Amino acid sequence: MKKVIVLVIVSALIVFLSSCSVLLSSLSPKIEVETLGDWSFKYDDIPDYYSLFFGLKNKDGEYVISEADVDIRIVDDDKNELYNGTISVTKSDYVIKKDLFFEGEKTLAEVRINSSDLKKGTSGSGVVYFTVYKNNAFSFKEQYVRVYSDLPVK
Repeated sequence: MKKVIVLVIVSALIVFLSSCSVLLSSLSPKIEVETLGDWSFKYDDIPDYYSLFFGLKNKDGEYVISEADVDIRIVDDDKNELYNGTISVTKSDYVIKKDLFFEGEKTLAEVRINSSDLKKGTSGSGVVYFTVYKNNAFSFKEQYVRVYSDLPVK
């Protein structure tokens, strides 16, 4: 008889806990990513890496933080492919950038690529092509940033 009572109590506890997790998941806000914007690319000679920045915004135009995958391809002006890869962005990869022109702040993802990961090309300028997506949550068409110097040259 004690085993039956314990089994009933354990079963009731399992049902209660599973309904709590459903309730908690419904209370946690779901981040809706609607647009991609504010992208840029720069080289930092110390500590020697390239950074691709971009912002994700919700339907109200507010910056949001979301995990994402980024396909990146860097090509110099002579059509040499210097880099081709996919980098995952986590919530810790976001930085707050001050916008001096609009006197505000932007929350941007920063994707870092070590300069040693790039092949050397024949032109210091070129184009960075990138596509941002996350499984079935969101996907944006390929975008690009023009680079006027700082790409590695043979």
